[in-house]
Amino acid sequence: MAFLVAHWPELAAAAFEGYARHGAGAVVLWREEATRGARRRPFEPERLWYATQVHTLPGAGPDAFDGWEAGLIEAYDPRAEAVVVFAEGPVFAGYGVAGTPRPPEALRLSRAATN
Repeated sequence: MAFLVAHWPELAAAAFEGYARHGAGAVVLWREEATRGARRRPFEPERLWYATQVHTLPGAGPDAFDGWEAGLIEAYDPRAEAVVVFAEGPVFAGYGVAGTPRPPEALRLSRAATN
């Protein structure tokens, strides 16, 4: 949970940009095999994805999910919250999260910072 709190602005911006481009979905932080303790950083930038159907992720079949993540994707308000899925090897954990700034504002702030 500390990771979600510490990285909320970046996750919120990625979630809203993904929503604006592709529709309702989840920010996915994916690692093929290594455990979190094996690296200095929790996730590497190239492993951040946006997925509208989480069961299509590498290593994830219909058995990997109990429908909870899909339910989150169907029910969340993309202007107020985000769905974040941690995928590490065969283990998947999804969270509905909200924070400040709200996702549209986080995206606006992230774009302003790069201009």
